Amino acid sequence: MKIGILIKSIGLAGVGWGFPWPTGADIAVFRRPVKTDGGVKYVMCIPATSFKGALRSAASRVARAYNFSSCGGICRSDLCDVCRLFGAPGMKAPSKLRVSDFYSDNAESFILTRIRINDSSYRVEKGGLFTEEYLLPGAIFTGEIDLPDDLDQNLIKLLLIGLAELRLGRLGRGFPFDLKICEPKSLEKIIDDAKWIGLLEDLGRWLWDEVI
Repeated sequence: MKIGILIKSIGLAGVGWGFPWPTGADIAVFRRPVKTDGGVKYVMCIPATSFKGALRSAASRVARAYNFSSCGGICRSDLCDVCRLFGAPGMKAPSKLRVSDFYSDNAESFILTRIRINDSSYRVEKGGLFTEEYLLPGAIFTGEIDLPDDLDQNLIKLLLIGLAELRLGRLGRGFPFDLKICEPKSLEKIIDDAKWIGLLEDLGRWLWDEVI
């Protein structure tokens, strides 16, 4: 079962990497090589690992408030609900979900020059001038979450509250991003509780639509 996800930058945003890029920025927006008819093109993207890690943290933050169990790290004995969904490597419990990279067709960026301040002296550090590349507001990235068809319904509910919480959290280099499910009705036949159907419908809309 595949769930399409859209992610949108809110304000200036960054998903950086340490690889030097021809833009000249010291910290550039992450890119992946994509094969095209004309060769290889480097496309700005949000890596699957970044999204999945942020989603796991979001689910962990709110799990107990919704009567799900969370160990807050790596389970040592019985698997908590968060580790049942996202996996627990030390216990050889694989993740129940797979996440794709998120690519954008409309992402634009610009480079901002910044300075590094010494925490002790509150002065600019020697050689502390650097540049960062930022996504402009409204960049939309497309990806998907792949779930087993027989996944426990409770774990799907945990995934939904994780997605909802992530819209209030941070992604990439600590920037806010909005997200929505592309076709929420595809999950309605699996979720049989009216309360969760309401959350699912909400996840089918941008949360911060009036901000952009």
